[in-house]
Amino acid sequence: MGTPYTYDDPPLDPGIAQAGARAASLGARPRDLRDIPAAREQMRREQSWWRENQTALAEVRDDTLSVNGRDARIRIYRPQAETAGPVVLYLHGGGWCIGDVDTHDNPARGLAAAADAVVVSLDYALAPEAPFPQGHEETIAAVAALRGEAGRRLDLDATVLMLAGDSAGANLALAAAIALRDAGTPVQGLALFYGAFDTRLDTGSYRRFGDGRYGLSQFEMARFFDYYLAGYDHANDCRAAPICGNLAGLPPAYLLACGLDVLRDDTLALATALADAGVRHRLDVLPGATHGFLRFGPEVPLTQEAFDAAGSFLRAVAR
Repeated sequence: MGTPYTYDDPPLDPGIAQAGARAASLGARPRDLRDIPAAREQMRREQSWWRENQTALAEVRDDTLSVNGRDARIRIYRPQAETAGPVVLYLHGGGWCIGDVDTHDNPARGLAAAADAVVVSLDYALAPEAPFPQGHEETIAAVAALRGEAGRRLDLDATVLMLAGDSAGANLALAAAIALRDAGTPVQGLALFYGAFDTRLDTGSYRRFGDGRYGLSQFEMARFFDYYLAGYDHANDCRAAPICGNLAGLPPAYLLACGLDVLRDDTLALATALADAGVRHRLDVLPGATHGFLRFGPEVPLTQEAFDAAGSFLRAVAR
């Protein structure tokens, strides 16, 4: 009788392993998503550990942007003092529930420097207080605002405007790109980091890593979707599951997948779907990376490699 074939997980990236060990020594603990306000505060507190040695930029400042009748906080990252564009609207991760511009300061900084673009990070309204489709609608409204008078007030040149996001933010970015294409006001590029592009939780990576041993678990993703969709019948709605939409005619897209992530296969499936739709894209898979690692910033050398790759792609798109 033969021995069943088994295989091991890819080795964890040493920089990520070191950062995780440091976090554990400082008191990091699993999130309790039954208490969203507490989970938000925990994420902010733990992210503050990675604020040292941040990527230096010419300007980082907070402002507001009117989106759907609400003044949303934004943070503007300008790599050089004279830079007005291109513009990248960044949508943070956190399961549509627990992130903000502070918790995702490092990814926005790193992308601004690497892409040589002005990054505008948006504090879109969070679930469960603001469930689907408010975050989606605010993303589209933010694009319109940056292309209009608000953009000029902020000294931005949004002639070339691209969307970027990680995890839940990547979901919002892709869904918005589809809607903007359909409206005849397309964006010029995408950068999608370890995104949640489908609402089904049954891929191979969910089955393999769903226990949460590398951070994000299948249970957490299910709870995030419960809060975000709030009982909405999202079947075949590409605003919630953008991989189900018509992808033809989308702008060039940079995709990053982590090898040790429940959402790995969402990105792999999206790459296949983009290829089938004839959309120019680049897929990078980092075998030893875990979900959310970009938030470690310069603490982890692999983050700089990821930003350099995404930035190079977006610079080429913007030319």
